[in-house]
Amino acid sequence: MSREPIPQEIALRLQLAALAGNEAETSYLEVRCLRPDGGPGPREFVPVRELRRAVETVLALPDVNVYVGAAPRVRESGTAQDVERVWSLWTDCDTSYAVAALRAFRPLPSIVVSTSPGRLQALWPLRQPVAPAWARRANRRIAHALAAD
Repeated sequence: MSREPIPQEIALRLQLAALAGNEAETSYLEVRCLRPDGGPGPREFVPVRELRRAVETVLALPDVNVYVGAAPRVRESGTAQDVERVWSLWTDCDTSYAVAALRAFRPLPSIVVSTSPGRLQALWPLRQPVAPAWARRANRRIAHALAAD
């Protein structure tokens, strides 16, 4: 893993492109956040081919917890039923043990994002999409192997 950070805007665009994969242009990336009091904040659905707009949407949000749906939505809705294909596998490494396990895990993830001090999110983009049920199973296996979320 390279330890050289890349500019946030470029890193975010790469992350969003990995999540979008080669999804049909009629699908969406879901961007949402939590307010400081823990309640739901703004939510926006950005067409998957409008990555610049998605980046601008994320960066324009106030200093809050921002979430991007890990798989494209086929409708402007944020439920599991709105996901037909998954283009990346992922896991959240929220402990020092999980972060250390990630460094030894093979294959290494293509994208690693520091979500907060000592916490990482890892993504493995796929060449072909998989069904949501298969992705859920694969993500659970990765999380189990890393003692991650």
